[in-house]
Amino acid sequence: MVSIAALIPIVIGLFGAAIVIPWDKTIITEPLPRNTTATENCGLINDPKYRRRTVFFPSKGLQLEGWLYTPKGVEGRPPIVVLAHGIAGQKDMGLHPFAEVFAQRGLAVLTFDYRNFGGSDGEPRNWVSPKRHLEDWEAALDYVRSTLGAEVDVTRIGLWGTSFAGGHVLVTAAKEGGNISAVVSQVPHLSGFEVSKQSLKSRGVPQSVRLFLAGLHDRARDLVGLPPAYLKVAGPPGSNSFMELNDADMQLYLAKHPEHYMGGWQNRVLARLANEMSRYNPIHYVPKIKAPVLLVATMKDTLCPIAVAHRAAELNSNIQLLEKDVGHFDVYLGDLFDEVSVAQARFLVEKLGAVVPVHEAAEALPLL
Repeated sequence: MVSIAALIPIVIGLFGAAIVIPWDKTIITEPLPRNTTATENCGLINDPKYRRRTVFFPSKGLQLEGWLYTPKGVEGRPPIVVLAHGIAGQKDMGLHPFAEVFAQRGLAVLTFDYRNFGGSDGEPRNWVSPKRHLEDWEAALDYVRSTLGAEVDVTRIGLWGTSFAGGHVLVTAAKEGGNISAVVSQVPHLSGFEVSKQSLKSRGVPQSVRLFLAGLHDRARDLVGLPPAYLKVAGPPGSNSFMELNDADMQLYLAKHPEHYMGGWQNRVLARLANEMSRYNPIHYVPKIKAPVLLVATMKDTLCPIAVAHRAAELNSNIQLLEKDVGHFDVYLGDLFDEVSVAQARFLVEKLGAVVPVHEAAEALPLL
């Protein structure tokens, strides 16, 4: 009979091999270096209706990069809306069109990259963490209040977030209480528990376990000082990616991306996110929100279930629900983008008390 003492080195050896050797071909351990080369879409914009410049501010000892939009043709200091992206997203992945619509209608806008993404500092790259994201939202608000008071009205602040950040803005608004004047939450992540249940149903138990174990593998590598392990952000069904998308959704997801990414972004994210998703439930914060909320939900959303959006609307009378009979990624493009973004601008203009610029005076903005 083999003694326990004799088995210990074998167990340690197997554990060590599991840490060092990617046991799943979907796990990526090649380094993802930051690329600081400027891309063609990240510079100053001096539009007839607004101006955009790059700004920097600190978060937990690192520097975040943002774009600050200031409207033209308005008197006094405009209210400001703070924007950020969803899971593994950054500001050059389709946020500029929303910010432009808002700035054209008299709103100042700050959109920023989380730590480890885009123009912001931080290693390893493409680290998605709800806790870290929420800290960056706090840092953005601190920057607005401490630095931008001469340019914008810091007593009238709105929050705008999409997908994963659609949940972040709800959590942030709940924590901020009366300091936030309006919130737009677009196709939001509301319940990690419900998303995990839906994922388990669609992926099956073996594939779900595979995803979870990849997260543990990444954490184990971190504990022993090895480079991180990544999984794809988006991939086809069965790809062991965080978003398993059919061909149509994949095309929509990529359509809002630039030709060249800021920071050298790649389609991968630290696998440790697989061990955090189910514990992140922004819906628990919804009853505490004091600000008016426009919640934009899509009825064919396979990532953020519409039923959870309905539940959120029932939890707080300040929530106005806008539903569209499309999928998760349809709101970023084409005629639906035009419709949704203008509806959001109208909501923000009303709730933040923005002054419509002279160049927009002939274009009345009827309320929702």
